[in-house]
Amino acid sequence: MNNFEKELTKIVEERVDKYGLETIFSNIYDVEHSIIEAFNSGRDEWFSEVIDALDYYLPVY
Repeated sequence: MNNFEKELTKIVEERVDKYGLETIFSNIYDVEHSIIEAFNSGRDEWFSEVIDALDYYLPVY
C-alpha cells in the first residue's frame, strides 16, 4: 500500500468513526449532493469530485 492509499484509508476510517456508515451512505445517495452523479459520469475526475463532496458535507477535520 502506498502513502496515498494509506492516507485515504485513514480519512475514510476517521469519517466512519465520526459520522457512521448510515450517515455517509445517506449523503452519498442524496441526489442534491450529486455524489452518485459524479461517480456515474465517467469523467476522469470523478474520484476527486466524490472526495470533495464528502469533505464538504461530512468534514473530518
